[in-house]
Amino acid sequence: MTEYMVANSAECPRRNFAERREVRWKKPREGVTKINWDAALLKGSKRMGIGIVFRDQEGDILLSACIPQSSVMTATQAEATALWKAMKMCDELQMGEVELEGDALCIVKAVNNREENWEWGGQTIEDIRGLLHNRPQWLVTHTFREANKVVDFLAKFSLNVSEEIIWMEDGPEGLYSLILQDKTVTDSY
Repeated sequence: MTEYMVANSAECPRRNFAERREVRWKKPREGVTKINWDAALLKGSKRMGIGIVFRDQEGDILLSACIPQSSVMTATQAEATALWKAMKMCDELQMGEVELEGDALCIVKAVNNREENWEWGGQTIEDIRGLLHNRPQWLVTHTFREANKVVDFLAKFSLNVSEEIIWMEDGPEGLYSLILQDKTVTDSY
């Protein structure tokens, strides 16, 4: 667990918890599908897990996915890969308006920045930008980890599976309670 915490806290700076404690998952506007994405990394083993969830304006699950991968070196690379996988799923499903929301601020900023990215792994950022350029109705946004619990759960779950798993309108045991928690909180606003 210590290995996981070190690998996942090193690269993208995090804000003070006091600034984030009231942050909650927010429903997308009508007609928009919100896709949350996240990655969990076991740096010593170079393994990562990707969590992706598609949700409608009611907060209900349309699709959830757990995707294990290997040969990943950094948390930044893992988060960029998670966003790329989420976007490829949207592309394959020919999604219209989507909001791709993740808690890796450095990735969201890099993707939305127009300057060329020459950093190691920058090609993934450039690929993401290329796909976004062809899909102007897609938006990549940031949220805090506290509002991204569903995909955090899925990403960690992915570390324990050997192959990609996709659920339609469902997910692994334990996911639905997090969805209900999000829906209860957002309904009270």
